[in-house]
Amino acid sequence: MKFEKVPRGSRLKHGTVSDEKYEVKAGTYGIMFALEREDLRNDDLGALTRIPQGVGMGAADAVNEACWELFLNPPKTKDGKDFYSTANKNLLTGAKSELSLDAISEARKQFAKMTRKGGAPIGVRPSILLVPPELEDKALTLTKATQFVGGADGTLSPSNYNPQVGRFKVVSSSYLSAEGWTGASEKAWFLLTDPNRLAAFEVAFLDGKDQPTVEQADADFDALRVAAQDFRGVVKSTGEA
Repeated sequence: MKFEKVPRGSRLKHGTVSDEKYEVKAGTYGIMFALEREDLRNDDLGALTRIPQGVGMGAADAVNEACWELFLNPPKTKDGKDFYSTANKNLLTGAKSELSLDAISEARKQFAKMTRKGGAPIGVRPSILLVPPELEDKALTLTKATQFVGGADGTLSPSNYNPQVGRFKVVSSSYLSAEGWTGASEKAWFLLTDPNRLAAFEVAFLDGKDQPTVEQADADFDALRVAAQDFRGVVKSTGEA
């Protein structure tokens, strides 16, 4: 769909499209809770009548855990590479990956090297800085402060201008550093594109139904599935000091 110059007296050429396919298969999630009639009759405080609310919250927990587990441990790409890898140009490691202005600049450069089929740049910029709670204050400082104090006397100079100010929306999730979770880290952080432009991960719901079905009888529960999509939509930094 790239525009081409039309010589005088000539016609526009027809554009062409091609497919880049990602598979998402829905699985079934659900839970059942049995109550005897006398349990309800003896429930003076109404605790059992709040079970449907708990089921709804449990559905949200299932979505969160499925998504973050996949985000932290995505499968290999179609060509057998690790999803986060230097081969895919979306992984920073070593001392220079620790969250800082320079590290963010390096991650932005990685995005600039992402290419589409044919080798042309994807032309999508990162807009989300995703961090664990341990890095949230630092991330906000790095992206909100317009200048930094330059010397011992507290003076400022043009060289202290912050090039990252206003570029990113800072988002924090406790799942990124959750104790006992494989892949979780208090130091790792991520830059992502706007998912409406290029989604690194995608959540799919069977028939588009994203709310749980809560019934007082046998029921067929709708299915949920999450899947890794395009590695070019995210850059991970391990944040090692």
